[in-house]
This record gives sequence, structure tokens and C-alpha cells, in this order.
Amino acid sequence: MDIITTSDGKSYEVRTSGKDHLVNGKRIAVETLASDANSLTLQANGKEYRILILNFDGANKQATLRINGKKTTVKITPQEEIYLKKIGIEASALQKAADLKAPMPGLIKAVNVSAGQSVQAGDALLVLEAMKMENVLKATADGIVKEVKVEAGQAVEKNAVLVVMG
Repeated sequence: MDIITTSDGKSYEVRTSGKDHLVNGKRIAVETLASDANSLTLQANGKEYRILILNFDGANKQATLRINGKKTTVKITPQEEIYLKKIGIEASALQKAADLKAPMPGLIKAVNVSAGQSVQAGDALLVLEAMKMENVLKATADGIVKEVKVEAGQAVEKNAVLVVMG
């Protein structure tokens, strides 16, 4: 179960199982009609949704989307984080910095860190351009950069390791 909160203050409890999703306890059948690096078209209970990903911030589990022409920001709070908050532990206190991978294919526009550098959660590590949009990729937690595997001007594929954290 995840909690998805939108920029207009609405919250949705989402549970996923294959093509079926429970949203606030109501079953919704979702089918992906088309997808590419920054967009997808879904059909949910007979209604079509065209979703364009404008920005994705993995460190904060937040995305800015344009859904059927309307811009919104969504924040995803995973079940584990909800449980930890209930018992008084902030999930960020337990996080270890993960290696940074390309969320989509694109071109590295800038590298802001170097090997041996100490970073904090939310620090901008590099800028990835995809479909003429610049995406700032940030550290998910405090850590030390072990290795930078890319340089400005380099093309990368989705899931390519960009920065190794130690």
C-alpha cells in the first residue's frame, strides 16, 4: 500500500496487484495503452488518461505530471514509511545513499559532484536532459560519492548507473 498525495491536497490509498489496483478500497482495472521515456497512456475503468512526466524527484518521491492537459504534482509515500512514521521513526534516518541510476534515456548536461565528495539528501548530483527537458537528479540520502561514471555530453540509457555511492 502506498499513499499518493496530489498538489490539490487529495490523498489516495493505493494497493496494486497485477493489472488490478485498489484505490481507496475501490477496485480499478488499469491497462497501459502506450508508453515511452516520459509519457504513458492508460485506460482505467474505461476512461483514457494521457500522462506526461514533466519532472521526477526520486529523492523526495515526487513527480510533476500533466494528466490530460492538467498539471499536478504527486508525492508517493510507501507503506514502510507510513508504518515507520506511526511508530515515531523517520524513514530518512534509516536510508543509505543508493547508487544513482538514469530514470530515463537522455543526455548528461552537467555533473555537479566528484569522487570522494560528501553529499546530503537532496543535493543535486547531475542534470539529465530527456525530450528537451532538464531533470535535476538528486541524492536520496546522505553519503559519499565513490565514483562518477558519466561526464557532461554523454548519452545514457534508462537504468544506467551514473553515480556510485559509498
